Amino acid sequence: MPDPVIVECASACTVTLQLETTGPFHLTVADGLVLSGLVVSLWFAGFGIRALMAVLKGNSDG
Repeated sequence: MPDPVIVECASACTVTLQLETTGPFHLTVADGLVLSGLVVSLWFAGFGIRALMAVLKGNSDG
């Protein structure tokens, strides 16, 4: 929880706070594209490592 904001006014005043929630499901389109690109890249890297290990072991199961 964020620290409270204390506002002191010398006379009557109005304070407006705009709170933004930041979480894993509040993404912009650009952020979503970057995240999905990273996931797909990791998947391809894992697939490539698995294929390389299969070749080095001489396994034809793939």
